[in-house]
Amino acid sequence: MARRMTFALIALLVLAGPALAAEGERHSGRIVEVRPDGKLVLEEMGPWRGPDNGLVRHTFDLAPNIALREVRPKGTWDPNDVMPGYEVRPFDLTQIKPGDFVTVITGGDRRAAATLDVVRPEANEGGLASPQPEPRR
Repeated sequence: MARRMTFALIALLVLAGPALAAEGERHSGRIVEVRPDGKLVLEEMGPWRGPDNGLVRHTFDLAPNIALREVRPKGTWDPNDVMPGYEVRPFDLTQIKPGDFVTVITGGDRRAAATLDVVRPEANEGGLASPQPEPRR
């Protein structure tokens, strides 16, 4: 479980560059439901301050032109690669399922998802795709 959470956090940091440049908001969490009416329900850990902390549910509209990407570990690390250790490829909307860990980036309309990144660490349980530490001398 800790390995999966670590992978998810690393993937979010890798993907943060484009997200910071985008206008809108970024939400990361677990998909609760993909509705037939084109809406996605996301469960996210809420703010760590104030009385309303804990799990928060958000509902986003999924536009037909949404940018979908799947993020998977490669199992290798090449510092010359654009995204070392991770493979990012286009993803089909019909393959999204409840329980997937995703990052939703909204556009100008805060309720409409402009980009959806699906993190699938289960494909390679050989370990995280990160550089091996130098042996101590």
